[in-house]
Amino acid sequence: MPPERAAQAFTAFYLAIAAAIAIDLLLITHNHRPETWQLTAEMVFDDGGQIVAWALAATWPLMEVMRMVLAGIWQERTRRQAREEANQRWREWIQRRDQAEARGEPFKEPAPDEVDHGKT
Repeated sequence: MPPERAAQAFTAFYLAIAAAIAIDLLLITHNHRPETWQLTAEMVFDDGGQIVAWALAATWPLMEVMRMVLAGIWQERTRRQAREEANQRWREWIQRRDQAEARGEPFKEPAPDEVDHGKT
């Protein structure tokens, strides 16, 4: 397993453990209404095996959700950056065109969408 996937797996597992413990705490306090926090903690520890089992089962789906969310964020960031770069090229081109026209010179530079900017 690549190191970045291992880090994602551990993160997903820890999130799943935290969620399973939180759900177990809510169920214990709602269903059993223990008189002290010590009794609550004891009941959570008694459920430890089930908590770990649920967390292990939830780890892979959580990893995939995290990957999808992060991929979506990355795509949006890349899209926004590409759009800003294209807009910047157009602004610079328009500025050069306007300057050439102001000087009365012909402007023969192709528009930014007619030029290959490193795309294959």
